[in-house]
Amino acid sequence: MFSKHYVRIKDQKLNEAEFYSGGGMAGGYYRRTVKRQGDCAVIYTEKAEMHNEEPVQSEVIVDATILDEIEKVIIKHRMNSWNNKKFTDMFVADGESRGYSFSFEKSTIRFSSQIYPEEYREKLREIEEIIKKYS
Repeated sequence: MFSKHYVRIKDQKLNEAEFYSGGGMAGGYYRRTVKRQGDCAVIYTEKAEMHNEEPVQSEVIVDATILDEIEKVIIKHRMNSWNNKKFTDMFVADGESRGYSFSFEKSTIRFSSQIYPEEYREKLREIEEIIKKYS
């Protein structure tokens, strides 16, 4: 019925969504977190272009409906069945990895890959568009 990676999220509110990338040859990284704080949400961004570089940080307070919109995308595309999913058999030496984490009240969905097939990238872009709209 359900895969072993399926995460039950029914009747749970999304409290935090995070995107991160890093591990490339230059050693830089990028992390964007949207976290619920009462009736608001905070978008935290942290990035560094090179290894040992001082990271640039920012935070923006937005309406908490951003997390409701992200949650709808997760449900629409059944991302709760993507938990720990293996997306490709491809490995790129010194290639950067990209990962997502969605924390609900009692459950967390996590997945990462160096390369996401186009069908998955299109779905993930919907989340990026929501965050851009609020940023």
